[in-house]
Amino acid sequence: MKRVWIVLLAMLTVLSSAVAQSIYVFPNDGFRYQQTEGETVLTRTNLETNKDLIAQLGTTVDAVRASYDASGIVMEAITDQGSQVAISVSPATQENMPAGEMTELSSDEKDMLLSRFSESGLYQDCGYAETLPDWIRTVSSAMYGSMPVWQLRYTTLHLGSFLTLNSTIVGREPTAEDDRLLVEMVMKIKLLSPLPRTEASPSPELAATPSPQPVQSENAAKLMITEPEERTFTGSRIMVRGITEPNATVFVTSDNMHSSVKANKNGAFSVPLTIEKAGSEVFRLRVNPKEKDETIVEITLTRVLTEREQLAAFKATQAQIRYEDLLLDPTAFIGKNFIFRGKVMDFTDLDGQPCALVCVSNPQTGIWKDPIYAILKVNDDVNTGDVLTFYLVGTGITLPASGEYLESGVETEVPVASAFYYTANR
Repeated sequence: MKRVWIVLLAMLTVLSSAVAQSIYVFPNDGFRYQQTEGETVLTRTNLETNKDLIAQLGTTVDAVRASYDASGIVMEAITDQGSQVAISVSPATQENMPAGEMTELSSDEKDMLLSRFSESGLYQDCGYAETLPDWIRTVSSAMYGSMPVWQLRYTTLHLGSFLTLNSTIVGREPTAEDDRLLVEMVMKIKLLSPLPRTEASPSPELAATPSPQPVQSENAAKLMITEPEERTFTGSRIMVRGITEPNATVFVTSDNMHSSVKANKNGAFSVPLTIEKAGSEVFRLRVNPKEKDETIVEITLTRVLTEREQLAAFKATQAQIRYEDLLLDPTAFIGKNFIFRGKVMDFTDLDGQPCALVCVSNPQTGIWKDPIYAILKVNDDVNTGDVLTFYLVGTGITLPASGEYLESGVETEVPVASAFYYTANR
C-alpha cells in the first residue's frame, strides 16, 4: 500500500520542541530506537495521543493505523525540520533468500541479496551504503498527479526479516542531507537478539480437552449436573450437585481421584471435589442403575489462584539473586522470579508499556543506585519517587541507564524485568 502525506511540516517545530527524549523498544520486531530532542515518535500505541498532530499532517488516526498495518510500519520519526521517516519490518520470504543477519552473510550471499533488489525493477539506484556496509540503499520515485515523490530507503536483514528506514521526499530528488539524516537514524537503532518474552503466570489456566460425551440410548439413566453454574473457581474444593435416578450410585473419576456417592430417594446428589493445583481437570460422572442403561457425563472445572495464593506461589519459586549477577548476565534469568525493593527514578516506554527505572540499592549515604527497568501495566499507579517492593520476572532484555544511577558513573545497559506485582510493603 503506497502512502504519501503531502503536508506543511513546518508546523511541527513548536509541537516537537517540548517532546521528552525516550527509548522505544519493539522486542517482537527485534529493535529499539533512541528518540532525540526535537523529534516526535509515532507508534501504533500512541496514535490516539497524537491525534492533533496527525490531523495537522493532513490525515487521520484510522488512516495512519491502516497504513501501518498494510506496510508493516512499526514506528515513524518526525523531526522539527519536517523530515518524516518510517521504520518497517517485513518477512524475507523470497525463494533462496539468506536467513538470519546481514552481518552473518558471506560476500557471495550479500551479492545475491543485492541482485534481488536491483533485478526487481523497483529502484532507480541500488547498492550497499558507503558508510553503513550492512545496509542496502535504494532510491525510487513515482508521480502522484503532477507531483514527483521520491522514496529513499535503507534496509538490513535482521532475524530473518527486512528492517527498513523509508524517507518520503516530495517534489525533489534525495540529497546528501537526506542520506545523512537516515544514517543518523540508523545509528539510533539497536538491534535486539531473539529473546523469549516470559509473562509471569503462577496461576496457569491449562487447556483441558474433555472426551466426547457418549451417545445415550432411549433407556439411558437420568444424569444432570445442576451446580456449579460457574466452572471456574478459587480455593481447592468445590461442590458438584445434580439429579439422577432415585437411590442410584454416582461414580466420579478423574486422572487424580476415584470416588462414589449415593443419590437420595428423589435422585439428588452432591459430591465434593478437590483440585490441588491451579489449572483445569476433567471429572467423569457415571451411573448404571438396574433396568436403565449406563449414562456418563463429563464436567471440566478450572481452579484459579487468588491474589494471595499467586503471591505465595511467586515467593515459593523466586530465585535468590544478587544485583551484580543479574547485571552481568540478564539472559541467565529469563523467566525467573525474583524480588527487589527500590525507588522509582524515571520512566520510559517499552512498545507501548510504561517502564519504570528503579534503583534497588540504597547505601548509608541515602543515594539510590543499581538500576533495573520494571515493565508495568498501563493502569498501574506508580509514580516517580515511590519506594516499592517489585515482584519481577526476568526478560533478558536490557536498556541503557544513565551513569548517575551506577557506581561506575558510566552509562550502562541494565536488565529489564516484567513487574508481576508491586507493593509499598516490604
